[in-house]
Amino acid sequence: MPTGTPIPAKSSSGDSLWNGSVAIYDPYKDKMTQVITYPGITNTGTTHIGGVARDPFTGLYTILTDPAAAWATEGADLRGDHLLIKYIPLDHRTLWTVSLTTVTKERYGGLQDVETDGRGNTYVVGTFPGTVLRVDKHGREIKEWYVPQPFPEITQGVPFAKRGFGGLAAVPRDGGVVE
Repeated sequence: MPTGTPIPAKSSSGDSLWNGSVAIYDPYKDKMTQVITYPGITNTGTTHIGGVARDPFTGLYTILTDPAAAWATEGADLRGDHLLIKYIPLDHRTLWTVSLTTVTKERYGGLQDVETDGRGNTYVVGTFPGTVLRVDKHGREIKEWYVPQPFPEITQGVPFAKRGFGGLAAVPRDGGVVE
């Protein structure tokens, strides 16, 4: 198991949220030991890496990218691609990447947080409006796990009057397994 913990990175262009990178911080050494960058994402100014979490069951990192425009416009502009990346920290490589936009179809966005259950499913929370997607452990199946009903009427260019969810938390069942 790696000792590093993913955290926002500090760089000459600001923290990793804004420059689209992931920093690995080792609390025992009190320093960043690695910065993960992605071509077409890092330092573009159009894409954030907004959600990063370590899967407590596998040790894999789940990394979520999102278009910066959704945040800059309070959800008025939901255009752009959301990617979910499973990263193997011990090998320093990507296991798989999936586009969540194939399901959201830019109807909703502001995807910002991730959590993994004991079966390996990853849940992604959205803000404009409040939504939750579920991605299977292989990154092959993406389902709308929660979408508000009735779905709010969206007018491109008009900010959302009400934000949705702000984060996710996994709560273990008896025996310590998150399901």
